[in-house]
Amino acid sequence: MRRSFRAQNCKEWRMALSIKTKIWLPAIAVSIGLVLMSVGSAVRTVKSQAITVKEQSDQQSKLELAARWRGLAQEQALRTLGAALAADEASAALLQGGQEQGQQELAQVQSALSALLTAPMERAALDAAAQQAQALKGSLDAAQKLKAAGNAAALQAHIQGDTHDKLKAFQSAQQDMVRLTERGATELRDKAGTERLKTVWGVAGIMAIIILAVCIGTRLVQRSVTEPLAYITQVARSIGAGDLTLHISTDRQDEMGEDAGSTRFPERRNAHATLSELTGNLVVNGTFDTNVDGWGGWPTNATATHNTNYLDNGCLRANLPNNSVYDTYSLRSPDDFPIQNGSWYRMRFSLHSNDHGFVLAGLKGLSQFMGPEEVYERMIPFSDERREIEFYFQSGLSDQAVVQFVNNWTEPLYYLDNVEVHRVTVEDLDPNEDHVLLYNEAETSQSFPVVGSWEDVNGNPVNGSVTLAPHASACIYRVASTGNPGGGGGVVGTASARVFLGGPMNWGTGQMRTDLRDSGVLPQSEPYTALGHDLYNAGVVASSAVWNATGPDRPVDWVVLELRNNDAGYSFSAACAAILKADGHAVDPVTGGTVGFPVTTVGKKLVVLHRNHLPAMVNNSVLVNGQVLDLALPSVGLFGGSSAAWVNGSLRALWP
Repeated sequence: MRRSFRAQNCKEWRMALSIKTKIWLPAIAVSIGLVLMSVGSAVRTVKSQAITVKEQSDQQSKLELAARWRGLAQEQALRTLGAALAADEASAALLQGGQEQGQQELAQVQSALSALLTAPMERAALDAAAQQAQALKGSLDAAQKLKAAGNAAALQAHIQGDTHDKLKAFQSAQQDMVRLTERGATELRDKAGTERLKTVWGVAGIMAIIILAVCIGTRLVQRSVTEPLAYITQVARSIGAGDLTLHISTDRQDEMGEDAGSTRFPERRNAHATLSELTGNLVVNGTFDTNVDGWGGWPTNATATHNTNYLDNGCLRANLPNNSVYDTYSLRSPDDFPIQNGSWYRMRFSLHSNDHGFVLAGLKGLSQFMGPEEVYERMIPFSDERREIEFYFQSGLSDQAVVQFVNNWTEPLYYLDNVEVHRVTVEDLDPNEDHVLLYNEAETSQSFPVVGSWEDVNGNPVNGSVTLAPHASACIYRVASTGNPGGGGGVVGTASARVFLGGPMNWGTGQMRTDLRDSGVLPQSEPYTALGHDLYNAGVVASSAVWNATGPDRPVDWVVLELRNNDAGYSFSAACAAILKADGHAVDPVTGGTVGFPVTTVGKKLVVLHRNHLPAMVNNSVLVNGQVLDLALPSVGLFGGSSAAWVNGSLRALWP
């Protein structure tokens, strides 16, 4: 019994970023940062320059107008004072000539200057100078009146006293205003320098932030890519060395998570194969050809709808749009079915999505509905790549159960089809034999010979050998053999058998003797083509791994597995040569797995032939692709009845 894995305890949200995108992120961040820095610096410089140019222009105008106003005011004051002190009328008239025009010009200059003086201190200085000018004008007007009255002594006293003091006060006020405008020009120059320094320091600060961000981003990429990759490589290497105890648990949504979660990854490959099916499909309406009736679950905002755009002739579309009710969607089959403690079950289904994510697939007993436990549960990754999933498990309780699929709202959508659960008998396999990590630790390129039908992780065929550069590695996995000796394509379906030959059978040990192989008279290439058999894998040579096996895997002899159509005359369909092992399993001569045929195996009859034993045909047709039919069990019906083979206790063998 396995305790449920709850997706909401693992994560709430994450972006599905590919490794390529992650590697590009620092460069993209630097580029964006540089563009923003350049644009920001340019905008700041342009704005600062525009403000500085205007301020400098205004300040220059202030200086010019202040100097002009000062000169005009002093000119008017001196003309008026000179006219008052002139001894004759002609001189006085000459000095007073043009004063009215000068006053108008002075007023215009003062008005323009007043418009430019926006600072409070500047306006106060201008107002003070204007007041002193008015006071000086009043004093000069009084001097003119004294002169007109002919009071020379009073005029002299007035000029030397009142007028002289007001003239000095006026000049002082003018000087104060000029100093303020000059100080403004100095402050403006300092301000321009400060702005330039701010721009420089701003650029330096942004560059520092970008460098820091790049360092942090690089470290995150390193942690996200290189460290997990090193760990996965270590696990794959350990598995390649035969250690199947290590476990990878990943919820990554990039290519690395897909690889580690893939059924092509060695840890994910099945460690069992079907010997026989003890039941039909226990799942009701698992093909979804016309509807998804009965399928559903909780929460209430999740949906299970029929869809015809994905998978095979209709499928189930499961969607959890949000977590407004709950974080996960538990989708269940419509009808429960019995499961038995200690029995083995095989679960199959097709899976597709438009995004990366995971679904927890398995069985849940009715007695477990109120708790977190499941009969069995496995995390299966999904993506926009169609996946055909198959796994085996042994039940830890007897109960009524349903199929269950659980996904998280952050990975809301997937498509499901072809759901099957069968109670089966199984044989143990070694996944390590079908998945190999090749690595070259030498300083020069090395070639590794490959016997049989293999592909790399991208599905490219591997023929003959694999050449690796220094310190490079490659993963390859075995595929079903084909009609060409050593592999090459064309397999449509697979099947196999467990069968004993009466001649070499040792009823006491339950295995066959390997005298022909031990004495060196058994040929390594199939002998049946020369005997007139039409074989799909004619001329096939047993691989060294199969040929040199020991113990129960030791070769006994060559047999022929023949497929017959389920028609009135059981017409011939296809045949392949297979190696018969001491434990009775007939296997592919190259891969050691189920035998590949150029036709579909489902619905056909399987016949086992040997050159000096009577043949036997199983009554029941092949039910599923990859099925291993067990002719060694007397309970498995044979064409011709109980006399078709030799029964001894709980085992059966072909008549010699």
